[in-house]
Amino acid sequence: MLRLKSNSNFCINVPGSQQNVVINLFPCNASDTDQIWRKTYITGNPNYVQPLSNGSVGILESQAGKRISLPNLANGGAIQGRTPNNNDASQRIKFNWNGYAYTLYRDQTTYGLSSTGLDYIGLGGNAMNIHAYTNASGRYGSFGFVDLGGGYFQVKSFFYPKYCLSTSSGALTVLFTCNSADPNQSLN
Repeated sequence: MLRLKSNSNFCINVPGSQQNVVINLFPCNASDTDQIWRKTYITGNPNYVQPLSNGSVGILESQAGKRISLPNLANGGAIQGRTPNNNDASQRIKFNWNGYAYTLYRDQTTYGLSSTGLDYIGLGGNAMNIHAYTNASGRYGSFGFVDLGGGYFQVKSFFYPKYCLSTSSGALTVLFTCNSADPNQSLN
């Protein structure tokens, strides 16, 4: 129920639960279905695109010349930005579409990129830890793609959209505050 702030005895009521009708304020009644509402969290970005086919395998290379790599197949394993190497299996990423975003797995494994939901220490809220995790999905393992043009994309944490995948930290990859002008966050 959605109560009026100035008088909490009154609630928003949509007569007959119809569309395109005048919304009324009625005395609150928990058994009146016209006053019962569902809260929906909208955390996605309407600018997200789906540039890859579900299950496709490829690489994520930044304009700065580094590739995302999952070299450590263990929960908590480091995600790295590495020099391109077509023979390095840790640089091959499988892109799975989960209905609203992508999960990013090292090809032929069950290990994927997963944010921790925790700020990276020492960067004042400008970065979030990221690591490998088995069966990464849901809140921590879902990523949206924002088209930057020219075949490049920003890869944003779906549930923490202020953070983007970046190769700028070198040996240890973290999610940094998104900056579309940063070549380390411009991936293809």
